[in-house]
Amino acid sequence: MASYYAEKVSILGSSAVPTDGVMYYIGDGRWSNDPADKKTFTSKAKATAELTVHRMTGSEMPSNITIVTA
Repeated sequence: MASYYAEKVSILGSSAVPTDGVMYYIGDGRWSNDPADKKTFTSKAKATAELTVHRMTGSEMPSNITIVTA
């Protein structure tokens, strides 16, 4: 059975905060650049549901987030 996780491009990246440019969703609206910390989901739908932003104007998944099959 496949598992899924979310990633996005990091806006960090200086000599003080080295990163390969990828951030992984770890839950509760938080992100980490350590792939070992990433939260996995049992379906793409569950990952999408957790990462969807709900606003008065509607709901959407931010365009900078990608759901990846592990």
